[in-house]
Amino acid sequence: MKNFNKLVLSVIAVSALLFTSCSKKKDANAIDYINSGSISGTLIGTSTDGQVLNESFNFTDLMPGEQYSCTADTSTMSSYNTNTGAQMKTPITTFSIHRYSSDALNEMKLSFVIDNSNIVLATTMASFSLDYSKQLTNGSYLQYFVDQSDIKKDLTTGQIIPSNFTITNFSYDKSSGLVSGDYNIMVYTVNSKNTSESAVIKGSFSVNVYSSVR
Repeated sequence: MKNFNKLVLSVIAVSALLFTSCSKKKDANAIDYINSGSISGTLIGTSTDGQVLNESFNFTDLMPGEQYSCTADTSTMSSYNTNTGAQMKTPITTFSIHRYSSDALNEMKLSFVIDNSNIVLATTMASFSLDYSKQLTNGSYLQYFVDQSDIKKDLTTGQIIPSNFTITNFSYDKSSGLVSGDYNIMVYTVNSKNTSESAVIKGSFSVNVYSSVR
């Protein structure tokens, strides 16, 4: 009985040690991951309240617990051959990345689809959001939020007009998980006078992602 109790205690002790070691390793990886990568760019145009936009940003942080939230999700996209009616399946990868400013007040997200030839598929699957705020020298605040609903779309198909959402110089290293490239997004917002204001958000990203297959 004593030997059995010693065995149980030994198993508990070893389990506790393994759990502690794994937790420390995971926490260390989380810190490394949170501090790596960035989404940077410039915001140029006019806001809905008439403010001139000429802002630069560099977002490098993630929130605690979000270390695995940037992903490269491999799947297939179904379509039909209009001539034969046959169903076609195209392998695609959906990239979802985001970063916050160091004070966590500003944030940008990007989600886009790449086919096997590294061509961006500008469809309704593409999305983004930019939440940007800043105190101005006169004491007022600039607050600007846009997302994929503000990108001009083709009225017939409902899809994003390709020239209004582009990803160029795209690179993805599957072994390291590093994805990088340049983006250029044209948005249109409506002001209080019901007229359109436009802005361009352009820059680059370099972020580590976790891959998944389904």
